Amino acid sequence: MKVFVLRDWTLELCTLILPAVRDLIKSHYYLYNLTGCQTLERILSHFGKLIYDNVGAKSIGVDLSQQARRDKCQTCHHVLHEIRCLLEDRLKNISDLSLRQLFDDNLRLLNACERS
Repeated sequence: MKVFVLRDWTLELCTLILPAVRDLIKSHYYLYNLTGCQTLERILSHFGKLIYDNVGAKSIGVDLSQQARRDKCQTCHHVLHEIRCLLEDRLKNISDLSLRQLFDDNLRLLNACERS
């Protein structure tokens, strides 16, 4: 994930990467978890507000680009919800303190994006 320069990321790329992030966080390997959480932090810090703002947005009339953006945001939102549930579940069953902190930080970031 470090190969991509952040300025090259798009909402479309987020829809493709988030399922892989979910799978990395689901893994039992520390480095996979670390990579997944770091990538999630990048996505949320740059696209979190956009995703959460556009999920509930209603449009008046026909705006194809807005509809496409809303569809991508809904896809991302669905995967982010799955990641939230996964992080909450993993927090209950993990003993490694550094991994627990990493999951907790990501969960807080998800909560902050949702509230803003």
